[in-house]
Formats: sequence, structure tokens, C-alpha cells
Amino acid sequence: MPCKVWNCTFDNDNLCNWTNVNWSEDNLNWNLIHSTTPTDKTEPSNDHTTGNIDGAYIFLKSSAPTVQGDNAMLQSPEINTTGSLGICLNCWYSTNGDSIGSLKVYIEEAGFRRLIWSLSGHQGTEWRNASVPLHSNQKVHIILEATVGDGFLGDIALDDISMTCGPCQLEPSNARPISLIIVG
Repeated sequence: MPCKVWNCTFDNDNLCNWTNVNWSEDNLNWNLIHSTTPTDKTEPSNDHTTGNIDGAYIFLKSSAPTVQGDNAMLQSPEINTTGSLGICLNCWYSTNGDSIGSLKVYIEEAGFRRLIWSLSGHQGTEWRNASVPLHSNQKVHIILEATVGDGFLGDIALDDISMTCGPCQLEPSNARPISLIIVG
């Protein structure tokens, strides 16, 4: 059975069937924006898709009134069986600033959530690609979580989220954990 391909650029000013979750462990929401984030020196200046203010992306604002440890979670639509080749979650992220917290990817199946990718701290001023391989024989959700770091220079942005059929290499290579996750 072939898997569906999901793609979200946020350029239609919506979350593309992804949902800001409102669970007890999540106290912020991802914000949709055109142009630069409101905090100086945290970039990006434009979205990844178009490279100008016509495009949109989502971000976690780290300035007041947020405090260290505050987080936002975004949940994918349900993903059906992915078959023997698995799927690849791809997205572009920006984690520029002296007080970046973390960006994490979880897989959730039957109410159980497992961390499959994590990156912390400043990663540079440009948009960077993330790829996360996933094999599953179950219906699952992907959850993207951004956590506020220890200061206001730590906005985290995401754009161009897609899920495609077939395998991929974990990117960046320093993301943790680096083990391939097989569910089911």
C-alpha cells in the first residue's frame, strides 16, 4: 500500500491540517508569520519557500512573557501504514540566536510518544534542512516541539514540512537520537 505524500509551506496562511496541540505539557502555540520574527538577531528574515514576505512560516517566540522551558507542539494529521520503504519527514528550520532551546520530533502511536530527533542550541543564520527516517506498520502522528531556551534570543522557525514515501538519511547528522525508529 503506497503512503501519502504530505506537504505544507504555510503560504496559504494556515497550518495545512497540522494542529497546535493544547495538552497539559504544552503551554504555547506555533505562530504563523510573514517576514522576520519580532525579535532582533533571531532571523529568519523571510520564509524558506519564496524567500520573501509573500511566503509564510511558523515560529516559536522566545521573548517575554515566555520563560525557559515553555514549549509549543504541532501535531500532524494521522499517517497510515507506510509500507516496507517507510517515510521521510523533511522540513526546513531556523534556530539562530544565543539562547536557543530545542527542536524535537516525536512519533505517537496509540497514545505512546517516543522522541526520534532532537537538536539544541544555535545552528547558524540560514535555513537548514532536517530529514527524519521513519518506518511504521501502524497509524501514527508526528509531533514537532520547540522549547524556549534561557533568554529572549531564541526564536525557532519551521517551514516546508513534507512527508514523502521512501527512505532517507538522518539530517543533520548531529541530531539525536540517531537510531532508526521502527514502530509496530
